[in-house]
Amino acid sequence: IETLASVNQAAFDIRRTADPQALLEYSLRLFETLFGFNSRFGFYQDRSNSEKPVICRNQENWVDTPFTKDLLRQIPTFKAPTIVQAEENGGALYLVCPILHQGKTRGCMIFTSSENERKFSEEDLSLSRTVVSIVASEFENITFSRELKNINAELEQRVEARTRDLAMANEELREKGAEILKRKRELDDVMANIQQGILTFGTTAKINPEYSTYALQLFSEPSSLEGKDLISLL
Repeated sequence: IETLASVNQAAFDIRRTADPQALLEYSLRLFETLFGFNSRFGFYQDRSNSEKPVICRNQENWVDTPFTKDLLRQIPTFKAPTIVQAEENGGALYLVCPILHQGKTRGCMIFTSSENERKFSEEDLSLSRTVVSIVASEFENITFSRELKNINAELEQRVEARTRDLAMANEELREKGAEILKRKRELDDVMANIQQGILTFGTTAKINPEYSTYALQLFSEPSSLEGKDLISLL
């Protein structure tokens, strides 16, 4: 009961850790505290492979022996905490705890017993499965959190880029609208002051809105020529 309470507390503590390196180091220390194991090696690679693997070594030269090199090559085949006996060092026992996600090995923690005569028990394996499953879940939470932040950052960049594009388009439309209005005013001034009967009409002989003020006088129209039939006026 005391060990399970410690595991539950560890789960709470792990959830507060947002850094993969800190989480791996914490997890190794957790096993040492709960079970009295000595940690030898740990690593984790997130599922996107976008980051470098997180690696922790208790002994710098531990991975240089033939046994450990071969053991590390076998890591992807481990799907649950497993006891492995070395052919060297007097047949030392190692507890290999793979960190899994959706059945694929993403990392591993390797331990030895802190007592030469003590062997790993079935209880050790059972509790190790519980704790390592918590560790695996928290690693995935970190990965999901990072991916979500990346997605949000990308969306924000897209929104900002789109907002800039729309602002530039609106400014361009405003400038074009101002230019059109300016030219219309200039044309209106010309039509109001020129002493000639100038007008335009379409294929149906209906007079367009653009005509000179003098044209009103020529056709004796008091207000507007727009839409009038040119043939009838003539």
